Amino acid sequence: MHLILSDNAKTTLKYESNQDDFIIQNDKNLIMYNDKQSWADIASGSFGVDAMIIIPCSMNTLAKCAIGISDTLITRVFNVMLKEKRKIILALGFIILGLCLKEHVLIYNYAKRICFSCIGLG
Repeated sequence: MHLILSDNAKTTLKYESNQDDFIIQNDKNLIMYNDKQSWADIASGSFGVDAMIIIPCSMNTLAKCAIGISDTLITRVFNVMLKEKRKIILALGFIILGLCLKEHVLIYNYAKRICFSCIGLG
């Protein structure tokens, strides 16, 4: 399993876990990446990843994915997964969809490559 943590994810984990430093147990089956490592192997189409889950997927990340911005490792891997026609699941945390984002959600659902899920946070 591969895990990419954004700075916001790290901040949220720290806040939600009530710990100064959120530590993920060392696991030989878990490979971690920093979201700023856009050159990481996982961003290659030839890398053997079957599926991608973005959880929670912020509206900012959704908007970047919708228009093809690849300025982080998460959005770069998303675009590679889309190009390679691999399964992608976006778990939208906060549903505040403007008209532009609603249109992109419909386009993605039509493409049948991306599954949307809503999660309750808070």
